[in-house]
Amino acid sequence: MSETAGFTRAYADAAAKGTANVEDAKAGVKCDHTKTAMVDPTQGLRERIALHLTNKLETSQSKKCLDVGCSTGGDLALLKKALQEKGFETGFEPIGVDLLGAQLPKAQERLPEGKFVEGDVVALPFEDGEMDSVQCSRVLVHIPDMSKAVDEMVRVLHPGGCGVFSEGNFHGSVTYTSDPRLKAVESARDAHILSMIAQPSAPMDAYKLLLARSDVENVRIEDFSIFVSDPSFGMGLVQLKPMLEALVAKNVITQEDMNYYFDTLPAAEEAGDFFKSALMLEVSFDKK
Repeated sequence: MSETAGFTRAYADAAAKGTANVEDAKAGVKCDHTKTAMVDPTQGLRERIALHLTNKLETSQSKKCLDVGCSTGGDLALLKKALQEKGFETGFEPIGVDLLGAQLPKAQERLPEGKFVEGDVVALPFEDGEMDSVQCSRVLVHIPDMSKAVDEMVRVLHPGGCGVFSEGNFHGSVTYTSDPRLKAVESARDAHILSMIAQPSAPMDAYKLLLARSDVENVRIEDFSIFVSDPSFGMGLVQLKPMLEALVAKNVITQEDMNYYFDTLPAAEEAGDFFKSALMLEVSFDKK
């Protein structure tokens, strides 16, 4: 696997070990995927997607709803809540698939009525036309074969089914701070993340692939702005240490830069002198 797919390699290694602890020193990632972020700036988008799917499923007697890259079941739980609030929950069958099988017990605990299986987006373990909806969030950036992934998710949808993909626009993150040294370190971190993902343009690539298909319709792309003052998403700055250590090892930043970042960032956040803005992109479609 190439250097540009460092995060993808880390996920594949974790899957091979049967763990949800994704760790790769070169990529600078160390994360327990059974734990959820304390602060989720994408919550509004996730709720919007749940409402979109709910409205699409309103008249469907069957509601077999697949989440590809389901993690611990959070998005399916949001969909269940949205269906219940609209009175459409009859027939709801939450189904999740994830490369990291070690996450799935938590998903099963969250949604006891659900079916959760280990699997890969490029070879989904489901029949043609089995699903009424499919969603996939924050996954496609890590998939080297985007075309195959889209093929598979369209394949498992039955005619009339609906799909939604959502991903970050990794080319559009902006850091706001009056501290040039903080900004330089954060910019280096952003550039490193961009170099470590397999598909930096995932949402636009998925959109173009869907537009070129004859078996889908109503293909749309919409944006969602996020703002965050804590780049660790409430998990503590220790979560950022492996990545900054990777940058030090590559001589991108110095040890002194890393120390300055950790010493200065909390006060900058508290003073409102550090935050990031970025776009999430939501791609939706219906199967003919």
